[in-house]
Amino acid sequence: MRNITFYLILCLIICSCNNANNSQITDQDSNSQNPTESFWNCWGIYQGTIPAADCPGIDVTLEINKDNTFQSKFVYQERNITFEDQGLYTINDSILTTIGENADTVYYKITDNSLKMLDQYKNEIPDEIGKLYILKKQEHL
Repeated sequence: MRNITFYLILCLIICSCNNANNSQITDQDSNSQNPTESFWNCWGIYQGTIPAADCPGIDVTLEINKDNTFQSKFVYQERNITFEDQGLYTINDSILTTIGENADTVYYKITDNSLKMLDQYKNEIPDEIGKLYILKKQEHL
């Protein structure tokens, strides 16, 4: 009987500690500044050409709007192929995440007057090839 009482008390202590930690996290999140406000200067139109396997490159235009919406256009050079998308974006720890109408998600690292495309795990693309995945700001909104 003592063992059951001991384990019951131990479970109650653990549960109460978890609830206290969750409420602290919620309080911290509610007091934090809106991340979009921290990166207000990222609004604008970005352009660049990224590598492609079957053509000379893909011309990318990305418009980041103040209302947390975006429009993107990917034009394959020397081909009659264009992909356009629009949707919402979020910013968290200098990572801009676009979520398109078809739930396509693309990650970008916000830098001075440019966006650097990241891989699907939010990691920077390494070495010299990573320099080819930078979209430069063309116009402020």
